Parts: sequence; structure tokens; C-alpha cells
Amino acid sequence: MALTMGDKFFAELRRRNVLRVAFVYLVAAWLILQVADLVVPILGVPEWSNKLIFLLLALGFPVAAIMAWAFERTPDGLKKEKDIDRSESITRETGRRIDYVIISMLAIALAFSLYFRAPIPNSDGAGTALPALAEDGTRSIAVLPLVNMSSDAETDYFSDGLAEELLNLLAKVDSLRVAARTSSFAYKGQDQSIQKIGKELGVGYLLEGSVRRAGDRVRVTTQLINVADGFHIWSETYDRELAGIFELQDEIAVAVVKALRIELLDEKISPERTSISPEAYDLFLRGRAELNENLAGSLERAVDYLQRAIELEPDYAAAMALLASTYLDMDEYGSLSITESLRLSGPLVERALELDPNQPDAWAAQGYRQLRLDEDGQAGESLQRALDLAPSHILALRNFGNVLYGQGQFRKYLEITQTLAKLDPQNPNHAASVATILARFGENEQVEESLGQLRERYYDDPRLYDATANYYRRSHQFDGMIRDMLRMRVLRPADAWAPGNISSALFLLGAADEGEQWLERTRQVNLNSRYLLVATFDRLMTDRQYAELSKLMRDAWFREGTEGNYFRLGSALMLEGKPAESYTVLKESLGKYPYDPATGNTSLSFEGALWLILAARVAGDEVLANELLAKVGIQVSNTIEQRYYEMYHQASSAAYYALAGERIKALYTLQDAAEKGFAVPSELETPFFDELKDNPDFQAILQQVRDNQAGMRNKVLALDDLSPNQE
Repeated sequence: MALTMGDKFFAELRRRNVLRVAFVYLVAAWLILQVADLVVPILGVPEWSNKLIFLLLALGFPVAAIMAWAFERTPDGLKKEKDIDRSESITRETGRRIDYVIISMLAIALAFSLYFRAPIPNSDGAGTALPALAEDGTRSIAVLPLVNMSSDAETDYFSDGLAEELLNLLAKVDSLRVAARTSSFAYKGQDQSIQKIGKELGVGYLLEGSVRRAGDRVRVTTQLINVADGFHIWSETYDRELAGIFELQDEIAVAVVKALRIELLDEKISPERTSISPEAYDLFLRGRAELNENLAGSLERAVDYLQRAIELEPDYAAAMALLASTYLDMDEYGSLSITESLRLSGPLVERALELDPNQPDAWAAQGYRQLRLDEDGQAGESLQRALDLAPSHILALRNFGNVLYGQGQFRKYLEITQTLAKLDPQNPNHAASVATILARFGENEQVEESLGQLRERYYDDPRLYDATANYYRRSHQFDGMIRDMLRMRVLRPADAWAPGNISSALFLLGAADEGEQWLERTRQVNLNSRYLLVATFDRLMTDRQYAELSKLMRDAWFREGTEGNYFRLGSALMLEGKPAESYTVLKESLGKYPYDPATGNTSLSFEGALWLILAARVAGDEVLANELLAKVGIQVSNTIEQRYYEMYHQASSAAYYALAGERIKALYTLQDAAEKGFAVPSELETPFFDELKDNPDFQAILQQVRDNQAGMRNKVLALDDLSPNQE
């Protein structure tokens, strides 16, 4: 049977090894593209680099085919096919050599796919050695910011947001400790070795990669790296429509967990989620990026983005939870009063939990809000629920620590803070808090050295000064407190936190003129700030303007009946000489805020309980007074047993002893505090110590405290830049 022209042409292609050369070229091109796909994100070259490589390889293919057709390899080198005698041709030998090349390249391609592109089986079989488990049986990982490979650098919020979403998903795994965002993102744009980053973050694995977004399509490349040896455990590239971004996040997170050989229930990490539009998700990421920037006006901009996201998707639970937390932050650092922040955040939290009862951010926001309402017992339950769903949830851990502190569980408070420091080692707030808590237990005599080193390293980080200023204030080292708050004022000039606390401290030290200047500065920054309320309370208290004090707190109490406002109003009424009204207000607060230190339910504060004991006695309610006195005694004994010393508590502990008739213990407690620097005499000039005011020892202690106050006042007034008008 005669051969057709097509058959003859195909036979000639085989004879001249054109097909073999084409196959070799295609395999080699595939390998080059795969290597480029891994290397290009690391090198940080433009996003079109891969396209250029593909184009060059495509253009090279016909060139290689034409060369194979037109030329033949001979012992004397390459010659044109038409110039070679068929009897002298070595095309068969050349073909066999090309076959060897094909086999070798296929082996390389297979090895590449197995090593770089396939996840390790989730089994106990042979494979890459995994780092040892932590003492609690967990593995540890940090999610580094994904490299933005898009042409628009302003879309960093998207790549950062995707990395944070992966981090939040992984944080839900009980047996996986996940480094906090603030620490892992500290390495953004830095050229650091895998081993160095892993050591500084205290993790065994790093998840890194890149994101390329073009319109409604996104390409994500991720690699899971073993810190111990720097080798890839798993890597993958995903091409998706933006509408499928949530499924992609779940897919990556599940692949990472399987690669780490962690037992996992799929529903733990892949909850059923409402389909959110790409536009709403984009606004959500922009809002969260503003919060992470931590700059002036960022809270307000975050609110705008999140509100718009919810307008597009009314059932967006994650956006509602984040917006609620943002409103609560605005009471602390922004332009909202506590009344407004509570009013706005309440419906959002309620709706978010209704939409998704397994949303850890919503439970964390709920606990945060309950703390603002002084509902510590309920806050503890909400925050525990958040931690059950996401054991590495930073906001929930931090606020749960505050609950434990309020309950007097100081050792557990230390443990939570140490956990935060491990999860978020680049956050100076946690490191400073650990150092100061240990000092209160008498276990860190070098606390000043520790804080000095942190201040030198994180001088421009506002997170540091929240912890240090709080420590100095509670230790009555007001010079250190105001020094750090002056720095905070420079870093966050739009916040009322620093000027309000500076004003309050100056009034307590008897520097009334300077205190008034800072009080006016606080009004200018935020007329609705609770720090303005506290500073005004301290001014009126030290000036003994008790009628004005009662009016101030009555107005605050009508706006928001928190436990703090209840007990401040009750104390003001007692000082004004209205014990019956004080008793009514404080007893009402006890009904809203239970007080039982034996069970850890202490929503009513230690100080609030003391004022209610005093008011109950004046009102003739000895049953209630004695019941509360016994409960306060439990809290005082608990503090002593834990060997936790805080100057801030000494006047209150002495007040308890005085009310209990234990005058010697009351005097001893006050004398010890005075010798250690107690510097606020107004705390001793209260009705708690009426039975001691004529005692010579008490008068000597009071004079020593006044001397401490004068010495501290001189130190504070000698500080540079104390005027609020200096920028």
C-alpha cells in the first residue's frame, strides 16, 4: 500500500529526530516555567516576568523544530541535512542519545513534582523530619505576609488580608500554635533568613508565598517551610476567580494542616460560610488594613469601609464583629464616648452571633463589650467561648487576661500574658507586661533594666507605653508614667489616653495648675472621652468639691450605668454627706454586678464593695455590710497568698482592715506602702480611715505620704516637654 504525503512527512520527522527534539524542548520549557514560578516571587521582580519567560520559550519552540529539521549532528559537528550522505548519517545514534535525555528529564520533572508540588501524606511514614512538639503537644507556625505581585502596590491590603485570613483559620486548630499577626507581619519587606525569623518568632514552620490579582482573578502561590532545615514541606499554586476566595482559603489551610500531620476534623477549619461578594470582601480587607496600620484617623476610615461592606452584604458576620470591636476601640483611642461605642456595638455583636454562632471574632467582640460594661463574669464566658473556637485568638486572650486580673487570679493572669508574649513576640506590650507582672510577684528585680531595653528597641512603637505607663502608675512612680505618656502623646496626638492620664496624675500629685492645662488639652482632643471623666473626677476629689463631684458622676451614671459609674457616684454621695442616696445607688449596683470572690465572680469592683459596706453601715444594714466584708476578706487573703504586691491596692487593703476593726493591720499596710513610695494622700483622706485619723501613727504615715507626694511632684515638674502646648 502506497504511503500518503502525510505519512511520508511524519516518517521524515521521526527520522530526523524532530519529534524527539520537540518533546525534549517541551519538557525543558515546563521545568523552566515551574522553577520560575517558585523563584520569581522570592526575587520580587515584576509580575510580567513569568509571561515574558513563557513568550520567549514559545518563540523558541519553532526555532528548535526548524533547527532539528534543517540540521543534523555529525562527528564533524552540525551540518545541513541536504549536505549529508544518507549512508553516513548517524540519526539513529543521535535518536538514542536523545531518548536518554528524555528519560533523564522526565525523571527530573517527576522528582520536582513530588518534592515541590505534592503535599506530604498525612501519615507516620517516612518523609521530611518534623520539629519536636512543644511541651503542650502543639506544633507552631507563623504566616508571613504574602508578597504582592500585582502591578498596583496599593493592593497590599489584599495580599496582607489573605495572609491574615489564613492565619485566622489556622488559629482555630487546637494543636497548632499560631504566631500573632503583629509579630509575623513585622518581617514584611525584610530580607531575613528562614532560620532567623523562625527563631525570633519561636515557631517550627513558616507559611509564605505570593498573590497576583488581575481583575476578578487571583493567583496564590504558597510554600510551607520547615524552619529546622529550610526545606519545603509542601507548596502549591492556585488560580481562582475572586468569587471563590473563601473556598481557596479553606483549601490552603486544610492542606497546611495535613502537611503538618495534625489530626483534624474538617468542620473545625471549614465552617459553612455565606457567599460574600468580592466587592464586600475587598472593603472588609481595606477596613482591617486600616486597623492594622494603627495611624491617626485609621479607626474612622476602618468604620467607613466596614459599614460599606455590610451595606453590600447585610449578613456579613465577620465584618459586623470587626466593626463592633472597632467601635469599642474608638472609646479607648478614637472619638466616641463609651455610651456611643456601647450603643453602636451591641446590635452588631448580637446579629453576628445570630448569623454565625461559631464566629470567634464575634465572641471576642462580645467579651470585649461586656468588659466595657463591667460585666466581668459574662465577659469571661464569652471570651472562653472565643478561645474554644480559636485558641490563638489574640484579642480574646488579652481580654481574658483582664478578666482574670479583675478576679484576683494573678498567677493565671501571668500565664495568659506569657502565652501572648509567645504568640506575639514582636509586640512590646506583652513583653513589658510579663516583666512588670513578674516584678509584682517579686520575681524580677531587674524590671527597670528590662523596660529600658524594650524602650530602646521599641521607642517609636505606641504599644509599649500602654504597659509601661500602667505599671508606673500602679507603682506610684508618676515620673516614669508621665515620661512614657509624653512619648505616647507624640506618637498618637489624636488620642485622649495620654493627656487624660497625665492630667489625672498631676491632680493626684497636687500640681493643680499643670493638671488644668492637660485637662483642657484632653477636652480639645476628645470631649466625650472617659479619660476626661476620670481626670475631672480626680480634680474635684483632690479639691474636695464633693457637690460638683456628685453632679459629674450623676450625669455620667444617667448616660451609662456601668459598675465604675455606680461606685464613683456612690462614693461622691458619701463624701457629700448623703449616705442614704449612696446606699440606694450602691445596693442597686450590687444587684446588677454580683460580687463573690470565692467563685471568681467579681463584676462589682473591690473598691465598689468597700464603699457599699460603708454606706450599708450608715444605713443600718449590718447584715449586708458583714456579708460583703467577709467576701472582701477573701479577696484580700487571696492576694496575700499569691504574694502579689501592687501599690495601687494598698490603700484599699488597709481600708478593709480598718472597716474590719483590725487597726494594727491597717496601719502596718499603710506604713509599708508609705516606705515604698505611696504618694497619693487623698486616698487616705476618706471616711474609711475616720477611726484612725486621730492616731499618732496614722498621722505620721499620712505626713510621710505627703512628703512622698511633694518629692514625686518635683520630679514630674522637672520633666522636659511637660507643657501640653509643646509638640
